[in-house]
Amino acid sequence: QGTGIKVAKASAIITTAFVAGYLLSLIKEIIVAHRFGISGPMDAYYAAVAIPNLLSLVFVASVTAVFIPVYISHRRSDPLRGERFGSLVINKVLFFSAAAAVLHFLLAPVVINYGFRGLDPETADLAVSILRIASVMLILFPLVGIFGNILNSFEHFTAPALTQPLIQIATLALIVTAADRYGVHVLIYGLIGGAFFSACLIIPVSVKVGFRYSFSPGYSGPFYEEFTRPLLLYVIVIISRQLIFFTDRAMAARIGPGSVSVIGYSQNFTLVPLTIFAVSVATALFPYFSIQAAEKKISEMKDTVQDAMRFSAFIFFPLTAFALLLSGPFIQVLFERGSFTSAATFLTSSAFSMYSLQFFFHGAELFLARLFLALRDVGFLLRAALFQVTANLILNMVFVRIINPPVAGLALATSLVFIMIVLYYIRYLPVKGVSLNYKSIFSGIGKSFAAAVFTGILLYLLRPLFQEYFHSASTGGQAILLALYGFSGIIVYLLILILIKSSELREISRYITRPQRLRS
Repeated sequence: QGTGIKVAKASAIITTAFVAGYLLSLIKEIIVAHRFGISGPMDAYYAAVAIPNLLSLVFVASVTAVFIPVYISHRRSDPLRGERFGSLVINKVLFFSAAAAVLHFLLAPVVINYGFRGLDPETADLAVSILRIASVMLILFPLVGIFGNILNSFEHFTAPALTQPLIQIATLALIVTAADRYGVHVLIYGLIGGAFFSACLIIPVSVKVGFRYSFSPGYSGPFYEEFTRPLLLYVIVIISRQLIFFTDRAMAARIGPGSVSVIGYSQNFTLVPLTIFAVSVATALFPYFSIQAAEKKISEMKDTVQDAMRFSAFIFFPLTAFALLLSGPFIQVLFERGSFTSAATFLTSSAFSMYSLQFFFHGAELFLARLFLALRDVGFLLRAALFQVTANLILNMVFVRIINPPVAGLALATSLVFIMIVLYYIRYLPVKGVSLNYKSIFSGIGKSFAAAVFTGILLYLLRPLFQEYFHSASTGGQAILLALYGFSGIIVYLLILILIKSSELREISRYITRPQRLRS
């Protein structure tokens, strides 16, 4: 019972912070779209931050995946040994991230000229300038990440969760006060400023909860076997996974002006629900997964993963239906003004609707990947990642030629790859001694899917009436109509689930009304 309550509380904290962060991000995207549209400067910005974002994610995600299980194991058996191990990891991360930042700064022209050949010379020069500034991210983001991992290991989730809101606040402040002077550069200044403020928050909190950093930790354990080797393998895993998003942007640069911005906006929209509803829960679960794996409680891990997949379907299937039907009006209401034209709305909504097909499968992949991480099977994740990036490249080359607009083809290829990788994971689970109860999983998933499909059909039939009033309304009226249209869909979806006696809906109701009955 204690574990269930802890996970629920941690998930609530992280989800709340993510919602706040993405509401701020939405405001930021609206302002950015109005000011810069899908112009050359935005192409330069998205091209420039692609590599530092990739490398920062590699540093943070790789260290998180390997660090938390080992650190928890050491700290539970010997707190001093845990501190020494944590201090040594911090030293290693800072050294390699600083080296990467220097190389990043020096090789910026090479990265842009060879990675984004479709950019015109002026846009490419601007991208190089932004890319060199972004090298600072490679130091700040890993620093924030490792101290965030330490806090998560102490079951403190609030301070690390505030990172995203702080970054958005810093970026918004600079856009409002300095965009006229610095142009699109304010976006990268905001990222760096927000990361700096996050470090100033997280590091003191880590000391307060009990972590003591030592510059010369004197750790004598098998550091290479327990950390360095799996870290190097997982770096390849993360790079391979992130290459999917990088490949989409790189191939978009060859389609035509503005295509990189379209993919960038669409990917950002896609990550919002995934971060709020899947990444937050996975982040909260991972420390407890690590404890269960260390104690050989495979049955508990299996039950947790099954529940996570069923609840992911409950959330993401209707979100996919809404995205397919409402992405155009949604983007029009929020972004179609200033430099963001109706053509930009059409292209962005086309790509976003195709990206939305991955919602459930991307969420399932996050949970399954953490199961394999807790079981320390990085080798399998490496094979899966190589399969994933290869399949994405092949499908991209196919769909960019047969789907119109081509940016939608890139998005569809990515969604199909996530479907394939989940099936690949599931096929391998029995090898690790994890036999899921597929009857239970598919029963819950099937009901959520059926309810989402029926809701989507009903909304589609009502769409002509909605569009008739929508196109003649003011912007405020359009927002109200869109909200009513979406809310009616939610009501229909929930009523259908009640009629078909969805266990997921019943469990959620029980958790909300009687939280003391949360299961472990």
